[in-house]
Amino acid sequence: MPAEYSRMFLVDNLAEEKGFMDSSTAEYNRNLFIILQGEGDRQWLQCLYIDRKFTPLSRISRIIPCGPNDKNALLDACLAFAPEFFESCESLNEVKSNLSDTGMLEEKRPEGWEKLREEARTIFEKKIRMIEYPIPGKLLDSNGKYNGNLD
Repeated sequence: MPAEYSRMFLVDNLAEEKGFMDSSTAEYNRNLFIILQGEGDRQWLQCLYIDRKFTPLSRISRIIPCGPNDKNALLDACLAFAPEFFESCESLNEVKSNLSDTGMLEEKRPEGWEKLREEARTIFEKKIRMIEYPIPGKLLDSNGKYNGNLD
């Protein structure tokens, strides 16, 4: 199966004001980054930063969820792509020191990840807003270019 993007999530920190999964019109100037969900041999998530003050944990550029539509995939993506949201979590530094330098967060999470995930869950649920958009016809290839396939 060729690699394609199937969904994107616009992410900001307006959940307290707007709700977690707001499906209304996006305020494009307030979005901080975009999470793209790719499909191929495995599902993966990667990030496009709008606000350049955000940087990923280590050099993570993609994460591989533990399975298709994993319930923790978006939380893991926010931890990996926007650790700035979670600086108050005690185990963040432990996880940083246990990360490999491969640029990918794979199914096997580094030591301390489960603890960080639980510490971060409240912040994720209360502060982070995601607006989900399917990518119709899977128009984007894995390189982010339009492929012209309208099927």
